[in-house]
Amino acid sequence: MAIIAALEQLLYSPDGGRISDINFEMGRPCGGRLPFRIIVDGKVKLSCELTDVFPFLERLRDWMERCLYVDRNGDIGFESIKLECRDDVYLLMLCQAGGDVTPADDKILSSIIVARNKSSQPLLSQICPLYQVLGRLYRAIVSSIDRYRAAFNDPRAWFDVKRYDLLDQRETADRLLEKIYSKKMERILILEKNFRI
Repeated sequence: MAIIAALEQLLYSPDGGRISDINFEMGRPCGGRLPFRIIVDGKVKLSCELTDVFPFLERLRDWMERCLYVDRNGDIGFESIKLECRDDVYLLMLCQAGGDVTPADDKILSSIIVARNKSSQPLLSQICPLYQVLGRLYRAIVSSIDRYRAAFNDPRAWFDVKRYDLLDQRETADRLLEKIYSKKMERILILEKNFRI
């Protein structure tokens, strides 16, 4: 119901066609919790905590890569991911905002929708540049792992079962960076730098 309501808002809202400035922040991990925020036009619209109990990095990477796929008809599908957080389950979705696109088009517009489990209204429903929003999400994740490397490597702050693997002596932060790394997303970072709203 929240997805239907979000699409209706985008279709019928007087400012439904306005492009929003979407950004992401990830804080320092503590006790297995990782603060995650979505910021729209400078205001925090979603604040939740990802956890080490529900591995999310590989799923997020795969979702971001799926969001980049343009089929032979020039369409981008509805791609969604379920994020199981400490307080609730959230659905994050990106869908094409209209018009045909080509894989080389760096100004594709999408709708970003965020809905909370069992809610009939979306938390977020905005138009945004696809490459920009994916690039910013990817950069926020990588930057957080780099910035808070010591905390991610501390088992009291972030649990990683692979920490005890005698065949893999790398630090947790290095394993996390490997899980999120994507050649496709690295190319998007280059395109995203050139895009301005």
